[in-house]
Amino acid sequence: MVLCFFLEQKTNTSSKRLRLFAEACYRYTPRIAVRENEAVFLEIGKSLHLFQGQSLPLRLQALADKFQIKGRVVSGHCVLASWIRALVGQSEKRVETLAIDILPICDDVLEQKPEDRDERERKILNFVGYLKKLGIKNVGDFFKIATTSLGSRFGQIAGELQQELLKAAGRSQAPDFWPIFRLSERIQEQQDLSDPSARRGIEGLEPLLFMMRAMVERLVTRVRARSEKIASLRVEFEQEWSLKKSEKKRRIDLLFSVAQSASIGILTILKNRFEREFNSRPLESEILSVEVTVLESVPGPVAQAHLFDRDQEETEKMETFYVRVQERLGCDHIFFAETSENYLPEKSWKKTGPIEKNNFLNSETSLVRPTRLLKRAVPVLRRGDLFFLKNKTAHHWKIIDVNGPERISGYWWETSAQEPKMVCRDYYRFVTQSGEHLWVFNEGGSFFLHGFFD
Repeated sequence: MVLCFFLEQKTNTSSKRLRLFAEACYRYTPRIAVRENEAVFLEIGKSLHLFQGQSLPLRLQALADKFQIKGRVVSGHCVLASWIRALVGQSEKRVETLAIDILPICDDVLEQKPEDRDERERKILNFVGYLKKLGIKNVGDFFKIATTSLGSRFGQIAGELQQELLKAAGRSQAPDFWPIFRLSERIQEQQDLSDPSARRGIEGLEPLLFMMRAMVERLVTRVRARSEKIASLRVEFEQEWSLKKSEKKRRIDLLFSVAQSASIGILTILKNRFEREFNSRPLESEILSVEVTVLESVPGPVAQAHLFDRDQEETEKMETFYVRVQERLGCDHIFFAETSENYLPEKSWKKTGPIEKNNFLNSETSLVRPTRLLKRAVPVLRRGDLFFLKNKTAHHWKIIDVNGPERISGYWWETSAQEPKMVCRDYYRFVTQSGEHLWVFNEGGSFFLHGFFD
């Protein structure tokens, strides 16, 4: 089973976009062939059971809209059959009824720019002229000629054409020859933002993000087709003019601490970075063009989403949120944490990277320690059900619920001549009337605030 995406509107940029479209189709099948500026062929015989009815052709049409190309999707049992149906425009028309003039365009559908193309085309046209003189007007009559006599009478090309057409008509089971389709080594998207009529580019952050939205979506689609995520990204602007020649092109590199695979998350991160960048170094003129390049990608989830497990989607949302907050607050101020087997509060948790986290989305593994631990415990005063910060009696909490105590003590071998007494604390979790959860310990009859449960 072969699907053919036949390009209907050919422009100066359609050839490049058609190849980028073919790369995005890599998520559906690895057997891809491109006929330059004309068509893309997909062999889906092994993956057809993954899609229902006309879902795959509809997906291809939606994917084509994303890459701003217009075309139609037709199917056939081989490359030539789908190619003929795309050219004729009648999917139910039998190959035998086609005029003999179809032969020149059926020759080597997947062959790209052979050295003897002109000479081969001249021989085929002469061959078609001979057939017409013999009264052969359609492909069905051409099939009646014995294959063994074609080579001696008309040359090797005639026999090859008949075999290809027999395969298209379903009379031959010879396999198609698929040339190797190589993915681009560099994943890049470019966009000209200048307006030829007004002779100017775009100004402001919002118009820039609006124009980049489609670029980022295409970039993410191509990366996801390879079952990868974006780990590092480069954005380069070209300004109309600049006081410094070296700054006419502005470059911004983004290194994601967590690889990204969602366009909306990347756009949000770009917006935050652009705001900070343009506030510190404003643009001097209009932006004429923008270029986005993937500097590094890492293995990601499978190309097809899991139908019965939504954890992957939730994990992607959490990772995007993590990078967004990290972009605003800095790498040192946000991190993932996990509990460790230690009774000391300072040692009961440790920093960990997002890749090392274990069941982060599982509520059963939520931390039992405060999410915000103070560097130094703060002395507090207790008067009934009220707690005051020492020397700041104006600020107080009213306690409405208490959990605890939990005895946490140090190790006997940590005692020394300077500190002969072993640490022994009773920890409580106080719920205040204002909704705050405090982590307070009692040591030697005195209370100290040690953290908050946010």
